[in-house]
Amino acid sequence: MALHDKRPAVSAARRDQAPQHGSYAILSGADARSPSMLIDILLDATRVALSDDARKSLAGAFQAVRKQPAWKALNCDVKASIERRSRHEAVVARDFVSEKLSAFGYHENSVSGFATVFHELLQNAFDHGCADPNDKVKIELSVNSSYAKMTVHNPDHGPSVEVELAIAEARRRLELDTRVRRGRGLLLVSELADELQQAGTRGLTAVIYREHVELAETIVEDVVVVTIYSGLKNPSFSRRLRHTVAKYRHRSADLIVNLRPAEPKGRSTDVYRELLEVETTFADSDRRVIVVMTRSGPLLFPQEICAATIDEALQRLGKSSLAKRVGQVVSSSRS
Repeated sequence: MALHDKRPAVSAARRDQAPQHGSYAILSGADARSPSMLIDILLDATRVALSDDARKSLAGAFQAVRKQPAWKALNCDVKASIERRSRHEAVVARDFVSEKLSAFGYHENSVSGFATVFHELLQNAFDHGCADPNDKVKIELSVNSSYAKMTVHNPDHGPSVEVELAIAEARRRLELDTRVRRGRGLLLVSELADELQQAGTRGLTAVIYREHVELAETIVEDVVVVTIYSGLKNPSFSRRLRHTVAKYRHRSADLIVNLRPAEPKGRSTDVYRELLEVETTFADSDRRVIVVMTRSGPLLFPQEICAATIDEALQRLGKSSLAKRVGQVVSSSRS
């Protein structure tokens, strides 16, 4: 990854939303008295020299960053090479990035999710990628007002990584034995990260976007209501909606998808296409799906599965008697 490239390696549909402006820089080489630590930090295209003391640790480098005016509002990129025996240094980087995410206005779940992803990927690299205390794990972090990205590389002589195979194998082991521990961290990362990608042969890249996907589920008797509050432009929206809906596919319950809180102002065909997929999936199980949306939705969207309100959706399902209870539960469901 080029150090000055601010865009994560994601789909073309998302790339044009990534910020294009520069990023501030602190750039230092490995200190002769501390060869275990190599630190590069960028903050809005301004290079800042580090003292010898600041070069010795991530804590010192980040302390130098904090002395810069308005550092919380500046884009930040970090490269570091950390020996296994100095793994505690990674905690400093995690806390620094979490602080910047909060300053950029990321949802609290995104901030905690990034911290967990950071911990799990680093733990996995140190525990399974390093054979010697002197082995170095390379990390790359990029944080701005649109996304936070981290890449972790095993040592050059460490084991290669094939993320899709590793996730599939972890799921298979967990299905065979629910008590198994190995692989749970990678599964957790694949769930929390908005995107998880291969990075060369020995690395993984996780991306979390500022636009947080927020879904709320409520169940009243034989009706499930999934309310979409935010995250329609997040690349993980489709995956998260499908995962949520799939839990109820074989349940004897009808589904109401409440799009109104997050409904796009324009006619976003991707969102409505995804809702049609949900309706088709449920139709195969003989359960009904009603989408709560404005009447100004796309012209080709089937009006027979649309309703303007949850009350109208319940009426179409022949379950108007549940309106009061559903309304109370839905109004109190948002986290």
